[in-house]
Amino acid sequence: HNLRLSPLESQSTMAAQGSSTSNLKSSQLAAVTSMLALSSAAPDGGAGGGMSDPSNPYGGGYDKLGSGHGSSASDSVGSNPWKILIYDAHTRAIISPLLSVSELRSRGVTLHLLLHSDREPIPDVPAVYFVRPTQENLSAIARDCSRHLYQRAHLNFSTRMERPVMEEFARLVVNTGGLDAIASVHDQFVEFACLEERLFSLNVPQSYVLYNNPGANEVDMEAAMNGIAGGLFSVVATLGCVPVIRCPRGGAPEMVARKLNRLIMEHPTLIRSKDGNRHQSHHRPVLVIMDRNMDLITPIQHA
Repeated sequence: HNLRLSPLESQSTMAAQGSSTSNLKSSQLAAVTSMLALSSAAPDGGAGGGMSDPSNPYGGGYDKLGSGHGSSASDSVGSNPWKILIYDAHTRAIISPLLSVSELRSRGVTLHLLLHSDREPIPDVPAVYFVRPTQENLSAIARDCSRHLYQRAHLNFSTRMERPVMEEFARLVVNTGGLDAIASVHDQFVEFACLEERLFSLNVPQSYVLYNNPGANEVDMEAAMNGIAGGLFSVVATLGCVPVIRCPRGGAPEMVARKLNRLIMEHPTLIRSKDGNRHQSHHRPVLVIMDRNMDLITPIQHA
């Protein structure tokens, strides 16, 4: 399998050659479908202790914050309970290439709304939140829970929610009286938009300008590199295999490669191959990380 990557571009893309039955888009669709089916929620009464749910290879989960149950059997149609989907502008771009409105409805989504919009209470239907774990989003979720807008809230974040942020969010929902409204909290690791079967974008606006701005400060660059590494880790976790990482020495590509390698080392249980044989060298793709300014096509054409 070969992966080509140009991460230092506003539309970071990857081309992969692999099995026709398993590709990046289908893997991401499976992760989102599992999320919408509420199958990624922690078991009732179970104590997850912040560990990943071993039955869900797509995302990490935390134990329930509330003491109640999720949606009841009377709310379900087939295997999918009726639900409301709440997303932000970023995660809407993730879902849009995967599922049409009719496909969302077939998965039990009766209504889909932006998080930062005027929303009426629907207290007899559970809600699936699919957003980035930003301070603004977490504050909005805490307000929703304190008002008990929905029956239960299943919180799914597109990328990793850091422990200090998680603890601060927990304090916020306790202080605002919304604790019992939350059924589960999960990191889904799908922080990329899959445009085609083997083509994705990290959806980073104006990224090329930022990376090549001589006036950019170290804090901004560090945050940008962390964002790219996090997005690439989502791709790796969704594909379910550990790549061989290659990059030029020095500069942003090496920085991203090191950060990505550290994320993979910190989350070994999230990387699962499709055939159950984990980390086998002959199944590992090659991930090439290069600067946007480097011409990759010419040497490949003449090789």
